Amino acid sequence: MKERKVFTKVLCERSRRASKRNKGKILDELVETAEYNRCYARWVLRNHGRRVYVAPAVRVEGDMKTRLRRPRCRTYGEDVLKPLKRVWEILDYLGGKRLAAAMPEVLPRLIAHKEIRLKAALRDKLLAMSPATIDRLLKPVRERYALKGRSHTKPGTLLIPDCIQTHTRRHCEQSKAVFG
Repeated sequence: MKERKVFTKVLCERSRRASKRNKGKILDELVETAEYNRCYARWVLRNHGRRVYVAPAVRVEGDMKTRLRRPRCRTYGEDVLKPLKRVWEILDYLGGKRLAAAMPEVLPRLIAHKEIRLKAALRDKLLAMSPATIDRLLKPVRERYALKGRSHTKPGTLLIPDCIQTHTRRHCEQSKAVFG
């Protein structure tokens, strides 16, 4: 893998200085040697070592695989969690799938009976929320309600093999206890 990266880097530098005819030959060489798909090889040659000028004096050179990922803005913040938690408690702690399915029918009734007060934008967010998002937002709350540990049954003193009652050969006689 490292050899492939080094070879690709060398070919990329050659490709930047080559003419159009030679670039095709370099591309063929990369496809044959590195066993890349032709389309992917073109992308590698085009983007490896690309220089981006961020500011007049700042230059960033990238690798072929590293990409900056922009953080997404949060759609559902703390303002949505409080009414979601309230609806979840009223509906007896349903799971995300059932809660999302029940939300369009239950939410208007809860608002009509003044169980919760919501603005229109917040109500629309609650109605548009997916089951996975509901589960993700309620995860910390669920963990607080979870049981602390599991109980494991330990064998008592009566389960010792020496004091188990056994029947005698005749079923008519009373069973007697056998102690080892």
